[in-house]
Amino acid sequence: MPPGNRKRKAPRIEKSLAYLLPTLYGKVLTVEMKDDTEVTGTLGDATMDMGMTLLGARLVSASGAARTLDIVFLRGGLVRYVHLPEDVHPVAAVAQHLRRQERIQRLYAKSQRKPGEAGARDSPYVPGMKRQKQDDTRGERAGGSGSDDSEDDGKLRL
Repeated sequence: MPPGNRKRKAPRIEKSLAYLLPTLYGKVLTVEMKDDTEVTGTLGDATMDMGMTLLGARLVSASGAARTLDIVFLRGGLVRYVHLPEDVHPVAAVAQHLRRQERIQRLYAKSQRKPGEAGARDSPYVPGMKRQKQDDTRGERAGGSGSDDSEDDGKLRL
């Protein structure tokens, strides 16, 4: 099959739980750790190595002792299992996250283009401002004395 007709194979990271975690911000998760500790809390942040910050967490140790913590960070290497909420559909959540990421990348690339390039947005500065500055310098060179005795009425000229 010619290279142009091949389907794009999803990178391994897009198939992992680490890619699903950012879609779960604000959801209540239960995380089982490798030492049989269970932590339940609202997902505040997640890293690509499955590290998580849970807010308002309830930690239950293997012996059954429970503690409540305002914030807890769980190292990704110590996570055994993450219980997903019932209302989360993993495939749809990852697809939505991928679309959002692609849109962000397109907008960022568009914002980095220089004025005048194909597809570039209008630059954020007022075009007349640059021309005014050039006109002022020409006026000073041509006949302006460069002294401060010229009258300034405080108006911005475009």
